[in-house]
Amino acid sequence: MMHAVKRSKASTVWLPPRLSEIASVARREKIVAAGLLIGFVALVLVGLDTRYMADKLPLLVVTIPLILLISFWAILLACFIGLVTALSLLSDRPVFYVTAKSFVSFFQGIPVIVTLFLLYFGLPHLNQALLLTAVQAGILGLGLSNAAYLAEVFRSSILAVPEGQSEAARAIGMTSSQRMWRIVLPQAARIALPPTANFYIFILKDSALVGFIGVSELFFTARSIGQRDFQVLEMLILAGAIYWILTIVLSSIQKRLEQRMGTVYARES
Repeated sequence: MMHAVKRSKASTVWLPPRLSEIASVARREKIVAAGLLIGFVALVLVGLDTRYMADKLPLLVVTIPLILLISFWAILLACFIGLVTALSLLSDRPVFYVTAKSFVSFFQGIPVIVTLFLLYFGLPHLNQALLLTAVQAGILGLGLSNAAYLAEVFRSSILAVPEGQSEAARAIGMTSSQRMWRIVLPQAARIALPPTANFYIFILKDSALVGFIGVSELFFTARSIGQRDFQVLEMLILAGAIYWILTIVLSSIQKRLEQRMGTVYARES
């Protein structure tokens, strides 16, 4: 007679999906993306000045390195500040916790565009030494705004690491800082990777906002050329298509990273 075996939550082990299942999902997503892209192209070709769009496309393509650069430095800044904030939220010291909580509340509570305007137009009124270039203000604004959300992601990822890992490290004489940096954070990084990659895509799309403080990025360039030539719709569709393609490419890279991390996790387990 077979008896049911009860498992406690502490003994539950996460098993990554099989590679065949991941590949099947990836194929379906590629088919859907290809269908949407074909439909989008067919829609664009109806009633639009496609020759004009083809002529102006290179002017938008050359702005891609700039938005990738802004997004790259912004996500690095957001990860650094977010990690420090997450550790402060987990701290037993009230001054660290209150400061981190205030930071999260403030930057989650105001729109990104307001943060950009405060940094670029507001700081010089306090002191001319705080004057930033438009690109610097864009990177700092996007980094701070997203750090407030990543802090919660990192905090929850750290708390998701089984307590037994820390207890085992404590048993062999590791200090609290050694346990955090050698045991907890490497495992939390695996958990935090998917949402962090999503935030990079969010930052890439939010980079369109830095055009409002004078950065000649993709959206700003498309809007300026469209208004000058009275072809606003064509230029905005081009800009949207480029953002869409970049998002598809980055989402594909994100899925490959998740698969790789899942495979490594399975082997180590």
